[in-house]
Amino acid sequence: MKISNQALVYAADYHYSSFKLECEPKLNDKKQGVKMVNELMKYIKIDFLRAYPLFTKPLLVDLWWIDSEGNLQMIIKTTELYIYLCNKNRYPNELFNFKIKPNPPAHLPPQHVVILKWVRNSIADNDIREELNMTYKSIHSISTMNGTLNDRTRHVKIELLDKTEYELILNNKKISLMGQMFDVAEFLPASKILICGRCNKPGHTKRICQNSTFDICRRCGGDRSNAEAHNDCQIKCHHCGSQHISTDYKCPLMEEFRRELINELKKHPEKLPQHIQLFIPTEYRNKEDKTKYIQNTSSYQQKEQNLNLNNQSI
Repeated sequence: MKISNQALVYAADYHYSSFKLECEPKLNDKKQGVKMVNELMKYIKIDFLRAYPLFTKPLLVDLWWIDSEGNLQMIIKTTELYIYLCNKNRYPNELFNFKIKPNPPAHLPPQHVVILKWVRNSIADNDIREELNMTYKSIHSISTMNGTLNDRTRHVKIELLDKTEYELILNNKKISLMGQMFDVAEFLPASKILICGRCNKPGHTKRICQNSTFDICRRCGGDRSNAEAHNDCQIKCHHCGSQHISTDYKCPLMEEFRRELINELKKHPEKLPQHIQLFIPTEYRNKEDKTKYIQNTSSYQQKEQNLNLNNQSI
């Protein structure tokens, strides 16, 4: 199975969730959007620099648009600004006579997430939050990690707004909870699969799809031209015939593609951004190779060389 460069780039890239500002009245002009984004940056600048005094980059939004409902959507890739605006209390009530209601992303970037490992199922997420809140003041959310639940234990994701608390937990490598010590590890995102919106096969986009002339329903495999007819159609994968939607990662086609994708990323780690490490799920590791993640070792080595040169020049 051939893995395209587009699929490799997509797998390694972190996909940022958008910040939504519900506006009243609704926006209908791009000039309004420009004014609102600029005014929001002016409004938060002083308090933001107070929270991040070492921040020297321009205070900018990476991408914004007005959605079909007349609300403002923003993509922010600067981690500090992303974290800052996840707090709803940091927004004004109005911008240019438009009342706004902020809806920030539910989750923080991987650089602010730790994993609490092998937690007993008898300890509820709310119990964990209640106890950890007494020690760590910047907890954003606590949730069971998908795919880790078994009969006795599971892993728990802890998202922290404060980078100092995040690093403190990782450096300690353990967390005391309910009178016990639990292992802690950094959260490494798994590689993502690029899936076509037309044929539902992995590795390419709808724009260049040559497998179908119409949009195929993920549920039943039929022609989705009439979308309403597929709101409650029978679920049967059109790739393998099993009882799941065609884009489910447990489909044999998706599993095979993901395995080949991970193997290709192992061969070409230089395609990964410098700050990204990708987690390799257990079922995709070689028996001879126990490596748990993929990272751009060349960029890491270059960073180490630069650090050594800087130290020598001091």
